[in-house]
Amino acid sequence: MTLAESLRREGHQEGRQEGLLLGRQLALQEAVFDVLATRFSRIPEGLRDTVLTARDEATLQTLHRAAIECPSLEAFSERL
Repeated sequence: MTLAESLRREGHQEGRQEGLLLGRQLALQEAVFDVLATRFSRIPEGLRDTVLTARDEATLQTLHRAAIECPSLEAFSERL
């Protein structure tokens, strides 16, 4: 295998990994939005923007759990 082929293969693998990570991130953001919309009917734009800026998977999982547990949008906002 040539150096160019090796680098190309490595780049493809990194691209797939980044794609998978982005896919999980988007799925978690959508899960947060789904829970909030189901429980509270609407999601204020500022709150939506804040969730969209969250990139870390652990943070998004925490936000998802908070969306499930919090009794109000205000309580959810305080957890941010």
